[in-house]
Amino acid sequence: MSTSQTIAISGGTGFIGRHLIKILLARGYYVNALCRHLPKKTMQTDMAGLENVAPSLQKGSLRWIQGDITSQENWQEWLTGANIVVHLAGLTTARRRSLYYKCNAKPLGKLAQAAQKAGVKHFIFLSSLTARAPELSNYASSKHAGELALQAACKQIKINPLIIRAPAVFGVGDKATQPFYRAIRAGFLPVPGGKYWKKRTLSLIDAEDLSAYIADLVGDMPQGGGIFYPANIARLSWLCFGVLATRASGRRIRILLLPPVLLYMLALLTNISKFIFNKGHLTTPKLRELLYANWAVDEEPNVVERPLDLVFALAKPIYHDTIV
Repeated sequence: MSTSQTIAISGGTGFIGRHLIKILLARGYYVNALCRHLPKKTMQTDMAGLENVAPSLQKGSLRWIQGDITSQENWQEWLTGANIVVHLAGLTTARRRSLYYKCNAKPLGKLAQAAQKAGVKHFIFLSSLTARAPELSNYASSKHAGELALQAACKQIKINPLIIRAPAVFGVGDKATQPFYRAIRAGFLPVPGGKYWKKRTLSLIDAEDLSAYIADLVGDMPQGGGIFYPANIARLSWLCFGVLATRASGRRIRILLLPPVLLYMLALLTNISKFIFNKGHLTTPKLRELLYANWAVDEEPNVVERPLDLVFALAKPIYHDTIV
């Protein structure tokens, strides 16, 4: 594929951003990547290696612009010449509610207006399935507020935003789920217990597949925008997850039920650690997300299931959990 379009991406050094940039460059796009800190040389070398994958890749196809999504500094440089904005940057864990809203909600309206002034025609926002239940946590409510802010701003400037509510994303390099996959490698699937644990459902998507889905949208933007729900599997129980994990690991994986009381005690300790040292992920709000009954998306409109060999895909984070 050959194209002269420029894509402005926020969060280019993040878990999804790294995959997406590689795909877009390989497909012939120019990329302006906004990041708080310029990437390490190892990542720059990794990106440069794309020349072997895409011989048509031109020098200068990727531009790193140092900046922060919470500040408009360098936004003009980042957005100039762009046809499409793909907004990936966001906080998944923070000490306070105000920090979630500062990053996940407040910038959206101003960013849409700045994009319109720069001549951007389309706007893609990577939100979260948790936005469907904003009452659960500050993260979920901030993502929902970000969606509303973007929709309100785009209504005034006549851009139809495309919002992606991603389900649970898995893949190599995700710090939050690394202990989870290490437990599977050791032969156990940690599952939040409780009376109705067998009825809880989730949906999954591989990080590389989510990135490919976003790249597909960039190449063929749906008219009218809307909210979309991509998933490799739209409904999955924890029992079925255990079966997949057994096949992926090549050994029997036993389900290890974790009593909610124990989980809440651990979450309270994590709250303290988070407040004092900004360390830890499973806080009480995150635990409420984990214990939520229904994270399936099969009954939502605009569900896009992308067939994938989940056994092969799950094996990668189980056995290759190196953080890059």
